[in-house]
Amino acid sequence: MAVIKFSQVTTGNFHRVLRLYMEAFPPEERRDEEGLKQQLTWSACQVKAIEKEGQFAGLCIFWEFDDFLFVEHLATEPSLRGQGIGEGVMDLLRNQGAKPVLLEVEPPENETSRRRIGFYVRNGFFLLDKEYWQPSYDFIRPDLPLNLMCTQKDPGELRLDQWIGIVKEKVYGRDRPLKRQ
Repeated sequence: MAVIKFSQVTTGNFHRVLRLYMEAFPPEERRDEEGLKQQLTWSACQVKAIEKEGQFAGLCIFWEFDDFLFVEHLATEPSLRGQGIGEGVMDLLRNQGAKPVLLEVEPPENETSRRRIGFYVRNGFFLLDKEYWQPSYDFIRPDLPLNLMCTQKDPGELRLDQWIGIVKEKVYGRDRPLKRQ
């Protein structure tokens, strides 16, 4: 298997990260360019370029909190998909402080979303039975109904509710008042 690693996003590779970010995620599932630049300065947020054998292979944005990690975005260069990059990233994340990893996925309503969920299941994630709405990034578009997946099969309702509160406050409510619970 190829060596997969994270590298810092710099002015030299920011344009690659931005291009993939804008192509891989629809506007309702991402920040704008300025928002992505701001994330580079937030201490809990890690914006990483993914490298495979020294070549830019994708991006991963995750948040390190006291007792869990939250993956906000993960994308692989289209020409490099199916080459084990995603699995390598999952290994890196699971070993990042040995904390449970939480992420959002689209409901399994089509083949693409079912494949994505299957990928995460094969990589040690469990689909959680919890109603969840991703807050709008811009507070203009409606919230999105998504599912949560975690490397911990049952984090417990109280703990999961605490994690969701942290995600909604820190990830989606940064620098603006929170408009929802």
